[in-house]
Amino acid sequence: MANRIDDLHFDASGNVYLTSDFRFYRRLDDQWSVFSEFFNGLPPQAQFTAINDAGTNNTWFFANQLLFQLTDRNLNLFTPPDNAQASYSSIAFDNSGNPYFSYWNRLTPATLRLEIGWYQGGEFNIEQAPNLFTGTTDLPSITNIVEDGDGGFWITGNEFLYHFIDGTWTSISHPNFTQLLEITRSPNGVLWISEGANTIAVHRYANGTVTSYPSDQCLGNIVSNINADDQDRMWFYNNQRELQMFDGTQCNRYSFSGFAAFTDLALRQGQPHVSTSGGVYWFNEVTNQFLPFLGPQ
Repeated sequence: MANRIDDLHFDASGNVYLTSDFRFYRRLDDQWSVFSEFFNGLPPQAQFTAINDAGTNNTWFFANQLLFQLTDRNLNLFTPPDNAQASYSSIAFDNSGNPYFSYWNRLTPATLRLEIGWYQGGEFNIEQAPNLFTGTTDLPSITNIVEDGDGGFWITGNEFLYHFIDGTWTSISHPNFTQLLEITRSPNGVLWISEGANTIAVHRYANGTVTSYPSDQCLGNIVSNINADDQDRMWFYNNQRELQMFDGTQCNRYSFSGFAAFTDLALRQGQPHVSTSGGVYWFNEVTNQFLPFLGPQ
């Protein structure tokens, strides 16, 4: 078994993609493939920061700020723009399967602009968000992007939530928006957004309404590794040995008795799965048990 699983992703068909020991694994039709031979040019400590799947045999991911496309056993490399100033933490797709990602463009030492970039027909395109952000110490190091279900995207950018579709930006502000971090969308269109401020842990956005939830013993100060299921619940973990679920009213905590700490969380057909150095486990809500999910040998 690999020593560490760093990034875990499931596509709509339940196939699994993960990185471990700087190798990229894919499991299709219960068969594992490893693609380590493609990454000989990367540094030994290459970091995979995002994986997403736009359909069968069309997987995109970032490794050391480089964007890769994997189709069958062919690997294509796309070099993102030089002005990108932060790690890419998520990838999203339009209705045609073109990859979109957001990043910070540093215009001056003290000024950043949020931008969205995408590849279409092998060409890189860019659109700039309408707001500039000044200062260097309180800006988030990440920006997240998710599909809206209609061919557009939701993007977090400091104190704004953005919607981008057909080249048009809409910025959504709220008094409780201070430092928006991760974002996830349920199949029903409900957004959960983690907050970097210590007093607010997470926001829920649905039908144009923002509901903010304060930090407490269960949510903690900063909610991380968030995923939304088809019941509009948010799954996450702050303690690396405890899975948590929040539905806006109730917050449940499920302790993991395994010897290894969590390294990532993803939903597979609505069920939460966590990766550890000892493999992948899925959580059975009926029995409140973590059960092994077959991993690469």
